[in-house]
Amino acid sequence: MTAGGRAAGKIIVLGEHAVTYGHPALAAALPMELRVRAEEAATVEVPGAPDARAVEAAGILAKRLGISGARLTVEGDLPASAGLGSSAAFCVATARALAALAGRAVDAAGEIEAAAQEAERVFHGNPSGVDTHVAARGGMVLYRRGPPAEARAIRPARPLPLLIILTGKRRETSSLVERLRKALEAEPGRVGRLLERLGALAQAGAGDVESGDLPALGIRMNEAQRLLVRAGVSSPALDEAIACVVRAGAMGAKLTGAGGGGAAIALMRDPGPALDALRRRGYETRVAELA
Repeated sequence: MTAGGRAAGKIIVLGEHAVTYGHPALAAALPMELRVRAEEAATVEVPGAPDARAVEAAGILAKRLGISGARLTVEGDLPASAGLGSSAAFCVATARALAALAGRAVDAAGEIEAAAQEAERVFHGNPSGVDTHVAARGGMVLYRRGPPAEARAIRPARPLPLLIILTGKRRETSSLVERLRKALEAEPGRVGRLLERLGALAQAGAGDVESGDLPALGIRMNEAQRLLVRAGVSSPALDEAIACVVRAGAMGAKLTGAGGGGAAIALMRDPGPALDALRRRGYETRVAELA
């Protein structure tokens, strides 16, 4: 017997890192996904997994869902360790596949989200929950960590034209989160104000999305990037990519996710002028329209 599950990746439009400390984040599902096929097996196996922790996470899900073993095959177009929610997508897609293999309902997003969040701790230690929420439910959301978590669906008045830029530099979310935690301990006033401002930008940015004011959203994205640079979570590769798209006319551009590499996003109606310049510099790009 075999069963399958799938889940989307995500971007943080505004509010990464701040969401870990109880401030809001504006996040959205991507038209990029992971698919997991589960086959009955004696033990939990994830052959070819890009991250060895996938076996541990899948084992947690199998135990929770009453499965003694399964062989998991993972495919899709969502890159790993790029800040696009690949580990949460893996956990959600695996939870759906294993639930189906066990003959359980797989359409209960809350149950899938809770199971995936438990498994996501294998990858990130203390995840905020926003990645698994978006992977399980899709759409765009203004999310605040709990308990209980608060999540308000955001419906864009007009599509958000985004260019996603992949630096090709893998990064470790947990180490970046830990770096910022130590900075907060050392300078609680400065770093605390920075995180609070990032959360405020996310709150205001949700209003921009709902009103269709893309230039205002772009301004907030630019401010968020300046704050993230000051927080020490950007990187030379991200800075170069962002400078490139700003010169090409982006309304706003910033890193997305933990930073330190991974991906950046740019809000731009016409990505054409930026694409060649980015590709010459070795960046992979994806165009997405979030509605």
